[in-house]
Amino acid sequence: MVSKRTATSGVAEAVAGDIHLSGHASRSAEQTRKPNVAVQAPALSLIVAADSLGAGTRRSILAMRRMIGDAPVELVVACPEKWEDAPEGVHTIIVKSLSRGDRFDRAAEVARGDLLAFTDTRTRLPEGWADRVLRVFADSSVVVAGGPVLPRSHTRGERIGAALLAGQLGVFPASHISRLEPAHNVDELSSCNLIVRKSAFFAVGGFQSPTLGGEAVRLCYKVRAILDEKVRYEPSLAVAATAPRFARRFLSDIAHYGRTRGDLARRLRDVAPPFPYAIPTLIALFFAAEIALAVTRHYTAALVGAAFLAAGYLLQVGSLLATRGRLSDRLLAVVGLPLIPLVYGFAYIRGFFGRSLAEVSIERRQRQLRVLLLNWRDVTHPWAGGAENYAYQLGRRWAQQGMDVGWLCQKHRGAARVELMDGIRVHRVGGRFTVYPLVALMYVLWLRSRYDVIVDCENGIPFFTPLFSRLPKVLVVHHVHREIFRQYTKPPVRWLGYWLEGWLMPRVYRRTDVVAVSKSTKLELLRLGFRDDRITIVASGIEPSEAWPAQQTSNPTILCLGRLTRQKSIDVVIRAMPEVVRHLPDARLDIVGQGPERPLLERLAWSLGMAQHVRFHGYVPNAAREDFLRSAWLAVCPSRLEGWGVACLEASAHGLPVVAADVAGLRDSVRNDETGVLVPYGNASVMANALVELLSDAVRRARLGAAGREWAAQHSWDASANQLRSMLVKLYYSGARGTTAPLIEVREEA
Repeated sequence: MVSKRTATSGVAEAVAGDIHLSGHASRSAEQTRKPNVAVQAPALSLIVAADSLGAGTRRSILAMRRMIGDAPVELVVACPEKWEDAPEGVHTIIVKSLSRGDRFDRAAEVARGDLLAFTDTRTRLPEGWADRVLRVFADSSVVVAGGPVLPRSHTRGERIGAALLAGQLGVFPASHISRLEPAHNVDELSSCNLIVRKSAFFAVGGFQSPTLGGEAVRLCYKVRAILDEKVRYEPSLAVAATAPRFARRFLSDIAHYGRTRGDLARRLRDVAPPFPYAIPTLIALFFAAEIALAVTRHYTAALVGAAFLAAGYLLQVGSLLATRGRLSDRLLAVVGLPLIPLVYGFAYIRGFFGRSLAEVSIERRQRQLRVLLLNWRDVTHPWAGGAENYAYQLGRRWAQQGMDVGWLCQKHRGAARVELMDGIRVHRVGGRFTVYPLVALMYVLWLRSRYDVIVDCENGIPFFTPLFSRLPKVLVVHHVHREIFRQYTKPPVRWLGYWLEGWLMPRVYRRTDVVAVSKSTKLELLRLGFRDDRITIVASGIEPSEAWPAQQTSNPTILCLGRLTRQKSIDVVIRAMPEVVRHLPDARLDIVGQGPERPLLERLAWSLGMAQHVRFHGYVPNAAREDFLRSAWLAVCPSRLEGWGVACLEASAHGLPVVAADVAGLRDSVRNDETGVLVPYGNASVMANALVELLSDAVRRARLGAAGREWAAQHSWDASANQLRSMLVKLYYSGARGTTAPLIEVREEA
């Protein structure tokens, strides 16, 4: 074991010597050693990320080409723009992305080598580096390898920075990247010195990292997790880079590193686990706790903690003083040593809880809008209804247009905490009532920097987003629930609902744009005190239907669609069925939907002797739902209150006349004696007469059905999605960003 370590150290010292010399002298191609590998050794593509183009970039590329010599290596430079005077023999590719991972991925697509090596223009290669790479990868078991990026120094500030990087003793994550150690397997390497087999690179999908920093961590993790391969640290592959100058530049780099790792830990916990990346954060928090203990005069506890901190500090000091270099530089570095865990730790916290670093674009204007939907439930919830379908239909269309759409809602049994559904990322938290505070908490701690606008859907109680978010937002109201609170709740829930919706909501949202789904809903909002100029009507749409139904049943069939809840008043149409059956003995009522009232409604149908004529089908797949719509003679909607009545419009789209209660919302979706018939709410006798008359008059049914199809054709989810999308874009760019014109193109679709 000792001899192996000694041999490794010898190689490391030789490499360090090569690097030192390469910083002060240039070697011609004739002086470069020839590869000491077999002829069939794999070719190497050296991919260099260039942040800018200039004389310095040109000197760096020429120096790399000299160090490569006659080795079978091609040089590919990922440039932000066209490089007019690129050195001869250097392949260039234009990649207008701030993300280094994106630039590497694009360049790898045109690389021809079996090995891909990634670096940047600040890196200096030692003589023989390419030869050593080929020798390492001559072993077919090596998939990913790389060496340290040793700090070069010229000024005192750079020497102090180099001493601090080389003297780390396990406190700083991935400290092996900046110092020589024996060869071993590691979790990550630097993107300035990373070599991977091309087959493995594309097998894991490349970097695919939108983050500024951390792309090498992701790639190494994917190689380990997907391919179950090792990441090899080889000191013989060491390169050099100028050390950041202490203190401003050095601490800035440490802060950037910490923030990047914190951001990765938040979004990709497996890639950047708390151990070891959060260790300096614990030290920073420990130091803050020491100050708090001293201020609050808990001196005993403070002294114990100080002893632990001092012991760790002395270990670090010993490691730093053992490094090479001028003693005066190392002594000055000792003074700056405590700053590393403090700066890194607090930057890590900022990255973990602060604004996401994942959104990278050369021009912010080119990025699509990011929308967060807040709704009580999502469409997979057993009790999902029209409000959930409204959000889903708009959200999935926005996602298809390239927008980043999220959805925060309550969790239900069997549902995943996070799920990607038709392009919408659904986050589920809490239950029926706890969803409101937990949504606010999750937004503040997790999602507040990931979205541009909020769509706050009111389901009796809104989420009161103006109280915890400064983002532009719209409040979507399907209908006012005061009547539901009055009829179906008891004190104190009734009083709380009245106060929240009737008094608090208009005041909290007084400066918020409001979307109503119908004229009736807008009138109700005006009565609550909302301003007319703040309310926009964005009606629900329907999915395109097929041609006129040609599969109607031989028996008179009535279709009732909707959730089985008290406010839907399904009992009214069931009570009307005995009279309908008396005139039309073969008549049947198909009830498609589920809900808490089903047992009561079933018992009602049985008690009236209608078990044969009233059939409950529960939730059915979309294909079966279409079959019901095509086979029915007419549809019925006896609901006490609706925001719009999507089920009525859906029936009209299939050529079904609709018999509906003459209430708010249904008056908007059903045109009396044009697309259907409106009857007084709750009157089973009048409902029965209207049903019998329509079922007995085929000519009238055809007339109402044809007009209904024309009426429904005027409403589509595509049009509604574009209308609200345009509203969100204008709201974001005019109200939030101080410009009067939307910068994202809004496509108007039929």
